[in-house]
Amino acid sequence: MRAHRFLKGEDALHLAWVGRSPALAVGTDGSARTLPDGGAKRDGSGQPLDAVVGSIGYKIG
Repeated sequence: MRAHRFLKGEDALHLAWVGRSPALAVGTDGSARTLPDGGAKRDGSGQPLDAVVGSIGYKIG
């Protein structure tokens, strides 16, 4: 389990994923979105996304 730390001026977490890797994402329009690489060795403040993500999941099989 990881912890998220808000930076100064931040007060909300808009998206999080807890599940198998690799996580896959789509935008609200159904197009594929690229997620930042996970695997940070320490808890932190996250990474900003390049585009809006509507849903996250993983491929079974």
